[in-house]
Amino acid sequence: MVKLFALCAKGLEEVATQEIKDCGKSNNFEIFEGVIVFDYLGDLKDLTNLKIVDDVLIFVKKFQDINRYKTSLFIIRKELSQVNLMKVLFLIRKIRKTKPQTTFKIQSSYKSRRDYTAKEITTAARRAILKNQEWKYSDESELYIHILLTPKINLCGVSLLNEPLHVKNRIKTIRGSLKSSVANAMVQFADIKKTDVVFDPMCGSGIIPISASPFSKTTIASDIDKEVIKIAKLNAKSKDRKIKFHVWDASKTDLKDNSIDKIICNLPFDKQVEFEFDPEEFFKEIERISKKKSKLVFLIDRESVLKRIIKKKYPNYKHINITNSGFEARIMVIEKI
Repeated sequence: MVKLFALCAKGLEEVATQEIKDCGKSNNFEIFEGVIVFDYLGDLKDLTNLKIVDDVLIFVKKFQDINRYKTSLFIIRKELSQVNLMKVLFLIRKIRKTKPQTTFKIQSSYKSRRDYTAKEITTAARRAILKNQEWKYSDESELYIHILLTPKINLCGVSLLNEPLHVKNRIKTIRGSLKSSVANAMVQFADIKKTDVVFDPMCGSGIIPISASPFSKTTIASDIDKEVIKIAKLNAKSKDRKIKFHVWDASKTDLKDNSIDKIICNLPFDKQVEFEFDPEEFFKEIERISKKKSKLVFLIDRESVLKRIIKKKYPNYKHINITNSGFEARIMVIEKI
């Protein structure tokens, strides 16, 4: 049995936990904001294919008595200097090859106010590790160590891969692109069937249709910007996905009436709504092309004017509040009746 923890976007803890459970042989779950701690008895390689979690790490240390004051740096250094990381390296080598000269890097992050910086956390941890291990610190590393300090739990772990899962799943992005983990969560909420036709009317770099296409009969994606569509096509090709791309205004597509089973879309945030987007025309088009019992999944700004429009048009909706790359957002899930 191996103790692990997974990281996910705030608000996606439940769906991320279910994704882990679907791999089987996991138990003793502890769920915190954006963090899932659990025991695992299966093949660690299976966890490297997860899509909704941002990363999975081997549990190294739970720090005690960490607070906002700089004395916490001494605690981190002291406790890490007593850890045997060779056991972790042994587990890593069960799922991937590493070089004889072990290299590592550290990513430190924290929530709530602190009197020290992430850089100072990293420095304290690096010194502790180098004291006991004949390893080399390098940005081009084989071991990716993450230290996370939160009001509820303070952890150190080593990623199963040499980079976080969300980086492994990354595609070429544009301004406003989603993390792959959030896109995959939206696809999960859409409950796509093998017979479904799925459409993303504002696909951007293509992460939503790329995530949806393995589950659907047909996946269609469009964007008003032809240069963006070029990027999306290249991304789809790099992931070996068959997607029908079009340069369309989201309010004026060439799709037939009542032809779409699932619509999944990252809607414009902030001032984009005011200057680049006509919500009334957009939702009129959505009504035209979607089937009677279709499902719609939208990501919107938490305080967006679109929230009021969606509530008015689709009163029988559910929502999930999340944090997407530092922005407060809301996934709206609508089942048309």
